[in-house]
Amino acid sequence: MLNIVVTAPMKRRTAFQLGLTGGALLWAGGLTWVGLRATKLGPEPRRPLQALSRSEFAVIVALADCMLGPQALPDRKWPTPWQLQCPEKVDAVVAQLHPEACAEFKQLIGLFENGLSGLLTTLRPTPFSQLTVAAQQHRLNSWRTAPFSLMRSGYLALTRLIHATYYSSPEVYAALGYPGPPDVPFVPNALEGTP
Repeated sequence: MLNIVVTAPMKRRTAFQLGLTGGALLWAGGLTWVGLRATKLGPEPRRPLQALSRSEFAVIVALADCMLGPQALPDRKWPTPWQLQCPEKVDAVVAQLHPEACAEFKQLIGLFENGLSGLLTTLRPTPFSQLTVAAQQHRLNSWRTAPFSLMRSGYLALTRLIHATYYSSPEVYAALGYPGPPDVPFVPNALEGTP
């Protein structure tokens, strides 16, 4: 499992410079999206997508499998992210976001998949979805430790959302030793029914 490293606060000027660099990287990655190899689409979504495109969905499928799939955690006998429909759950969460936040998240997925970001972080210009699981884990870890705040923030956004959809699934509660959310009895409002 990947560990999250908390970095020391930056000076305002450094944060601004890294933000500009990250923005330039996002812009350049967008320009080369068509020029580099295409996304490996993988399995079809099991329900209509609400926010993500088919290729964005494929990147989320690859990310979830890289982080929590049987090749990533071979000794664990838990359900796979695919069995728990985590990619579809990520799509549903992204659909609930404000339109600007949804657009930014979709840009993040595109940048993560883009071969240019792979070239800059791991010297491999291959889209994330076409890499082996070991190479995917290497790229994911390179985003975790990247010098650009955009990439580190992107790593956190992607991994936290996928972990949230996986570990909030009732099918993993027993494996975690969690009995599930408590039953909360309905208590009628004392003010209900009063004029």
